Amino acid sequence: MALWCWHDAWVYRQCCDTAYGPSGLGFCFAQPGLSFGACCPPPPDLDRPDPRKLKQIVLPWWEGDEKRGCSSRFYWLPSELATSLSFGTAYDLRTGEVLVEQKDTNATASREATRVALTKHLFENKDLSFGRLQRGAASYYESGHLRIEIAQILNEVLTHFGESLHECAEATILAVFMKTEALFDRDRIFASKLADWVRRLLLQAVRARRVRPPEEWTAQPALARLDQLERRPQRVEALSVDLVVPLCSAVDVAALARGLEQSLGELHEVSMSAPWHARLTLHLYDICGLLAAASRADSLAGQLSEALFGGLPARALQLFDPAFLPGGPLPLARIGAIEEDVPTGDVAAYLRHLADASSAGTLADVTLLLHADFAEHVRPRVLEQVFGGLGSGAWPHDEVDFLYLGWRHDGPVQADGQRVASTVRCHCSIVRGKLGLCRGSPRQPLDRGAEFGDFNAELLQNLWRLTFGRPFDPISDDFGGFDFSQLLVSRRAVLRRPPSFWHRRALVVSERRSFELLPGTRFISRRVDLSPAYGFNKGVCIWFEHMWHLLFEERFLPDATSGRPIDLRAFTRLGDATLPLGLRIGGSLPDSVMQRHYWLSAREQCDIFRDEQGCSLAKLEAQGGYWRPEDIET
Repeated sequence: MALWCWHDAWVYRQCCDTAYGPSGLGFCFAQPGLSFGACCPPPPDLDRPDPRKLKQIVLPWWEGDEKRGCSSRFYWLPSELATSLSFGTAYDLRTGEVLVEQKDTNATASREATRVALTKHLFENKDLSFGRLQRGAASYYESGHLRIEIAQILNEVLTHFGESLHECAEATILAVFMKTEALFDRDRIFASKLADWVRRLLLQAVRARRVRPPEEWTAQPALARLDQLERRPQRVEALSVDLVVPLCSAVDVAALARGLEQSLGELHEVSMSAPWHARLTLHLYDICGLLAAASRADSLAGQLSEALFGGLPARALQLFDPAFLPGGPLPLARIGAIEEDVPTGDVAAYLRHLADASSAGTLADVTLLLHADFAEHVRPRVLEQVFGGLGSGAWPHDEVDFLYLGWRHDGPVQADGQRVASTVRCHCSIVRGKLGLCRGSPRQPLDRGAEFGDFNAELLQNLWRLTFGRPFDPISDDFGGFDFSQLLVSRRAVLRRPPSFWHRRALVVSERRSFELLPGTRFISRRVDLSPAYGFNKGVCIWFEHMWHLLFEERFLPDATSGRPIDLRAFTRLGDATLPLGLRIGGSLPDSVMQRHYWLSAREQCDIFRDEQGCSLAKLEAQGGYWRPEDIET
């Protein structure tokens, strides 16, 4: 009995063609159960199969009414997406935050009803077809615009590659073009190999009349994009990369060690020749007196090196010290102390590093501003994309000046998926054009039983004045960013402002007199002006999480020549047309709680899930609470 992997003879010949490499066309074998060894060479009766002698590994996905070529829908996606959005994770209805993992078998009847309603909604309102991928790819190559549906369908095509190639060869080849382009920002050598694959596949498809000539469809701009990426100049000298991490406790040391091992331990899988194209330096800022005495810091340097670097393979350690050899001394971290009148957590440490490095002329080409537990706040695929690109030399250093690395932001997304939701509108009220109470804040902070949340309106207005030198306007300053303050910033972005700018901000965010706001006194009111629920002024961290792009990104700087307000909401990674494709889809797509914010509007979330945040934002949108697109500079 012959073993059949696909039912299309032409697809078979492409997948098993060793002209692509000794293991054939690798995309064909992504689906479980398929491999070059099991499927190739093709069965001897490929052109005239006897149905009585067939044993098929993978049944055709598109049958009957669904088998309509490039009009075929990915008919299983609405149900799979609805399950992902409805189950697997429980949500806090007020904040949308992940609570606990919950399996389908334990789902309540109400959740099942929600899943059914959501499946129906997605099926009726979302175009999940090959044709949508073709149109979306054309839009991407023309304008850079990219939506969640395109990224999702692209993944489905690559997962079911052989059947997709049979069903709609043009859409499938476009998916390979985009996947290859995304890899150029992480692994240039492997991406060049895939570029050769897709050129050959396109040529074979044209000859077999499976697709039109490239000049008649989107293959032509896709080919031009790959040609451009292959000609992109590569730096000769290694990139300097600073890892800046505030440190407060032994728990932080352990978390940082785990994060380094998770993000750097597997980088040997990146296709590259030695040596690394990046030189990493670890800067630790002691913000809690862990290493208060200089003598103690010296004595702990070796212990810190062992704790932080001891779990890394030799190849990863050569990122910090190119001359490192197994058995040799471990790299050392640079340790600095931070003295603050009013402790701020990460903010003063980040600003202090940028101030000192820019003043001394030692600013790295790329600076990563990270928490010790950064691996909990940045998805593994994003870490792979960033560290892999930096280490292999594929990093698009001339194209990326700033990047939020954290996985979460307020939602649902705005401006057709291009912008995050407003932090101010999601967490605070605006009354007659003035900033009112923020979520969790008591109406009277001096009450004996007052309970305090994370968002303090008084602190925001004070920080805005200290940072930008003007009063906060809740209408025009409607900003939003990503959570967690895990950041990548280039030397160019930092040097757009003078060192004095960074020194001044590093001082005022933690200086005592910045918070002595009662006239005629030297008194700081923790309840009114700070974050009384914490042992440090955590509110500074919370507000700054969503403001960093305003300090680093040129497009958010005020334009005195324009009389129109600037939209201060950060771009989503997926929706930011200025980012290379690898940073938009090469890392992880929105997941868990974020996924619903990309697939569903506030109105849709309110109607289907009845969650508080979705309903409140839907009401705000209906009342015109957001800027109209024609009123803002984008």
